[in-house]
Amino acid sequence: WFAIWSPVPCQPPYYITFDAPTRRSLVVNWNPVPKQCQNGIILGYRVWYTRSKHNITWPTMIRNLTADVFSILLNNLDIYSNYTIEVSAFNSKGESNKSFDLIQPDLIGKYFSTNG
Repeated sequence: WFAIWSPVPCQPPYYITFDAPTRRSLVVNWNPVPKQCQNGIILGYRVWYTRSKHNITWPTMIRNLTADVFSILLNNLDIYSNYTIEVSAFNSKGESNKSFDLIQPDLIGKYFSTNG
């Protein structure tokens, strides 16, 4: 008897984009983990975001999303602050690495990830 072992997703979601429709909101979009890197069924995505301003970092907020959701609206953001935003995927065995970006949402417009 051999147990079927599948590792965590081998890469995070990719082609992350950001749309800042207002100075206090940010839409984060991503493409799902490619099929060959899912290593099983993707159960969902996690978006991690942390505010930083004047060398002070606030607690990290985590939003869990289902596997069929590829974007999230973050509201009530602080203007004149930077946000670290990370996106990961998870399956039954665990979580992928996180994508990583630093963005200042009060600069209204559309931005593309510098990390994939």
